[in-house]
Amino acid sequence: MFGKRKKENQQKLAARKVVEAERLRRAGDLEASDSACREALEIDPDHRASALAELGAVLSDQGRHEESLAAYEESLSEQADQPLIYCALAAMCLARGGADEALLLADKACELAPGLASAKITRANVLDQLGRSEGAFDELSLAYRVAPRDVDNFTALTDFVARRGLTAAAIRQGAWQDCEAAVLGAFHAGCMNGLQIAAAAGAILCVKYDFSAGEVNQEQLSNDELFIRLLQECVNSNPVIEKFCAGLRRHILMNNHHSEELPTSVARLAAALALQSHNNGYVLWTDGEEEKVLAGEEQRLGEVIQAAKTNVTGATRAALQLYAMYRPLAHHADADTILDLPLGGEAGRLVLLTIREVRELTAASARVLGFVDGAPAPPGAQADGAIFPWTHFETPELGSLMAYLRRQFPGYSPPEWSAGACDILIPACGSGEQAAGLALGFPACRVFAIDLQRSALGYGARKALKLGLGNIEFAVGEVMAARDRKQRFHFIDARRLSPELISELAELLVPGGLMRLDVAGKGHAEKLASAFEFGARQAAGSLQVARRDICHAMSEACQYLCRQGDFYDLSNCLRLLAVAERGGSSAEDLLSDISRAGLRLIGQFASPDLRAGYRTSCPGDPLLENLTMYEGFMRENLAETGGAFRLLLQKPE
Repeated sequence: MFGKRKKENQQKLAARKVVEAERLRRAGDLEASDSACREALEIDPDHRASALAELGAVLSDQGRHEESLAAYEESLSEQADQPLIYCALAAMCLARGGADEALLLADKACELAPGLASAKITRANVLDQLGRSEGAFDELSLAYRVAPRDVDNFTALTDFVARRGLTAAAIRQGAWQDCEAAVLGAFHAGCMNGLQIAAAAGAILCVKYDFSAGEVNQEQLSNDELFIRLLQECVNSNPVIEKFCAGLRRHILMNNHHSEELPTSVARLAAALALQSHNNGYVLWTDGEEEKVLAGEEQRLGEVIQAAKTNVTGATRAALQLYAMYRPLAHHADADTILDLPLGGEAGRLVLLTIREVRELTAASARVLGFVDGAPAPPGAQADGAIFPWTHFETPELGSLMAYLRRQFPGYSPPEWSAGACDILIPACGSGEQAAGLALGFPACRVFAIDLQRSALGYGARKALKLGLGNIEFAVGEVMAARDRKQRFHFIDARRLSPELISELAELLVPGGLMRLDVAGKGHAEKLASAFEFGARQAAGSLQVARRDICHAMSEACQYLCRQGDFYDLSNCLRLLAVAERGGSSAEDLLSDISRAGLRLIGQFASPDLRAGYRTSCPGDPLLENLTMYEGFMRENLAETGGAFRLLLQKPE
């Protein structure tokens, strides 16, 4: 009896060790997870399947793929009916380029567990890589219908639609309705970034409505949650919807100026368009007639405000919403008075989301000090400027820098320090969305975010406070101010900086430290420059007019620019403009700069799709280290690659 009880206790202790190992792996502590798995194997050698399965996952995350494969196979020899292992093996085969073998393994997982969503998602990924998009979509749709509230299911379906759009069969079968529900689920859960959601929502809405014709029922649109959420919460990057919204904004203004009250549907659309303009930085398409009508509405709004009436009429709300579609309310001369008006409804919400936000930002900005010993801001710092809001922020997966790098670079062994606490520098951080993401994702790390614009830093600091982040510091400073601070960093995310600063940035790294550097290729920069030059010919310095002309143009360069998601909000549009003005770099120039800075190229950040596509052309370069080969691939696939090198560099020990 006592022997049986002892054996049961051993099984329970081993099971707890396996659970602990999984928790540690998800947290990014791979060494501790590995140790816990091996302890479980020693405690209960007669029941090894689950411990071996978890060990296989840990070894895979460490990039030890051969050992991982051996652990998985040994686990299957102990217990054959483990669909999750077949899913993991399929993913490993797919990463190595063995799509046909991966499909057999995914089929086996689906056979063992027909209702397992992760098995269907794995099979869909394999089919997608094989070019069988309709089959992949069918698998994802089926998985979603089985468990529509499962986060993995609706994010997988949303991601597929964002990348591939809707297949012809899906449109014929009306399957876009499942896709719409999945995207709304992603909106509600806050588990995906705004660019993915915007791309998926745009694809679905273009199936629901004929935006190109310009004749869409306003009542129907105002009640369409997906359309309203797209405008209010994301930076829309669909050129067809962009053109439609420009026309809709004009239509609402022209048809309702001097109105005593906006109909409910029109008021809701006007509020959504105003928030879209706010998110995009007010990069609007306008003409002289619109400006004239808008001036009349602004005058009417000013007269009502100055009359200091105790009650707010529908005419006041109408004038305010029409004005807000084109101009930031916070910059209005009577912004303080507007804030105190009892507007209510969509108009009141607009005021709270814009004017009050600027007031809070001013207070937050005042608390941002200089980067060097809390000193005053450097001479080049800007007290004020355009704020580029975060749109639908995605909460990252928690872990360590080591775990993140292992996922990004299969087979690479990051430095030991990356498993624990380390110092991260983010120069030119803007409003801090990227910095906050790193601080959230790597809770053991200390993040230092610097920029020259105090108001943008105030926005980031305020957002970080609301997220409860205690491991991030926002400060006004130039990139090289860190030298005066005499601080060195383990990781520098310099994706927003010019490659000309690579040598100076290298000085800020500890020995063995890592740096991310994103550099536009020559082909990408040339196309951007050609498109912006076309837009500037008759724009008289107006980015609004230039964008309108570019979107209407049919040239290859303009169409290429319109396909860039960054083109649709002011912050990133200005960044694209800077790339066009600065020009791109060649692989040869980059290699020379890297060598001169005394750094070593580890590889490039890339999505699984991009790695798979590159592997087809260049199978012997898994980490995309050969910049010359990648440059040729990038030139032939500008749209897919984004036309940029995304480098991970390391300083020698």
